[in-house]
Amino acid sequence: MQTIIGQEGFRDVQSLSEIKQQLAAMVESTLGPLGFVVPKGGSTWHRKRCEDFLDVVVVNTLEDAPGEPVRGNVRLSIHCEKLERLTSAVTGQKYTLIRPTFTTYISYVMPEKIFRSWHFDREQEHFDAETARSLCQAIIEYGFPWFQQYTSLESLRSGIQQYGLRRDVAFALILLEETLGNRASAVSLARAEIAKLESRPALGAGERQELEHLKKALDYLRGREQA
Repeated sequence: MQTIIGQEGFRDVQSLSEIKQQLAAMVESTLGPLGFVVPKGGSTWHRKRCEDFLDVVVVNTLEDAPGEPVRGNVRLSIHCEKLERLTSAVTGQKYTLIRPTFTTYISYVMPEKIFRSWHFDREQEHFDAETARSLCQAIIEYGFPWFQQYTSLESLRSGIQQYGLRRDVAFALILLEETLGNRASAVSLARAEIAKLESRPALGAGERQELEHLKKALDYLRGREQA
């Protein structure tokens, strides 16, 4: 517990670190038996589902102000190592697990499809285990079926289209088509997306980077054709 000073005077509340630790323990007891591990401690759980697919669950906790309820939320991510390594090779960037193939908050795959957090009452004498169980249940009930939608390279197409970072979607789809052996489709898509951007009167910084990556993808595909 920690003592804070608010408009009502002194209050004893659970510290953010206490809530984080106890929530992590409950998530670990839920995900650990199902094959998830925490690589270096903390709040990120990984599961190697097959040779190229890695499922990731991140549980974030934060407070808006000292003493305010702690908000927890869950992010789901799919990593396809084959596709991400190709992305790094084409862009010239170092391969890391920082950037997933695609990602979303779990609340967007729940029936309401709106952002939500789980609020932990800090003024209870004991940890708010009921809220933690609700969060863990959401991972089981909605997160696991979401992961199971993506079991092959072909299935990644819909995930990238729906959950990919907007300016990276076309680039990712181009490399996916190449990985699937559809080079003609990859080249056609690259040329179409480059033409679309080059037709605009002005480009922002993000769009300029997108165009640069698309051109690198096209150069890569041409090089493969000549190999």
